[in-house]
Amino acid sequence: MFSMAIENNLGNKLQIVNDQNFVVTHVEGLTPPASVISTGVVATMDGERQTNVRVDKRNIVITLKILTDVEQNRILLYKYFKLKAPCKIFYKNESRDVYIEGTVETFEADLFTALQEVQISIICAQPYFKALEEMYYDISQVLSAFEFPFAIDKDGIEFSVLDPTLIAKVENSGDVVTGVIIEISANGAIANPKIYNTVTRGMFGLTLKMEKGDIVRINTNKGSKKVEFVHEGITSNIMNAIMINPDWFQLEIGENFFTYDCESGNEFFNMQFSHVNMYEGV
Repeated sequence: MFSMAIENNLGNKLQIVNDQNFVVTHVEGLTPPASVISTGVVATMDGERQTNVRVDKRNIVITLKILTDVEQNRILLYKYFKLKAPCKIFYKNESRDVYIEGTVETFEADLFTALQEVQISIICAQPYFKALEEMYYDISQVLSAFEFPFAIDKDGIEFSVLDPTLIAKVENSGDVVTGVIIEISANGAIANPKIYNTVTRGMFGLTLKMEKGDIVRINTNKGSKKVEFVHEGITSNIMNAIMINPDWFQLEIGENFFTYDCESGNEFFNMQFSHVNMYEGV
């Protein structure tokens, strides 16, 4: 069993599966989209040499029949599938609960049949489905040591401990290599923080001094790359603070490992990774 809903540009949501007014008869574009493979001729060899490969945009085509109050429900669909307007398609089955963003291309219907059939085409420029749940991973000098059930003996108990050699494991459970959002927060004075991928040896560093309460947000997602600094509630762009030869970390499928170092203030350093698993198809 599966469910499907559409959300329009105003945030209104409509279930189009298991609805008494509609029956979805066919959906195209839910499986992995096509790859676009570029090749070039080399005079001294047979065949061609592959020069580039990428994934094409996704085209989702929904075909449904209107069962009751045909004219009224067709006009209702106009409000959710507005031409040129952005929308979100939500899809859930037993394995995945995902959504994808797109733009309505066409809305076609035969108005002169008793049981009207509607066909809607949606172009998704970014071709991957995204999980509804965002994943979070923390790395901090301070580790919680308090758990239930508990008892306090005469020597006391530890509520937290300091760990100077932390490595964060960030797992990408999707089908696609993806970027990550890294948030650094300071519990005291920090100078020139550096983040390392312990597998690839890649490094992302900042020439920056942070004070207690300051936050840095690093977005490595392609098309959205940025570095922001929040100081006393004011957010500013600090791309000019990036050290040379940065590694804009991409999460490989499976386990990824990161650690950090600062010129000073390691004990005040806290970091959180967040990302959304992405899928080629459902």
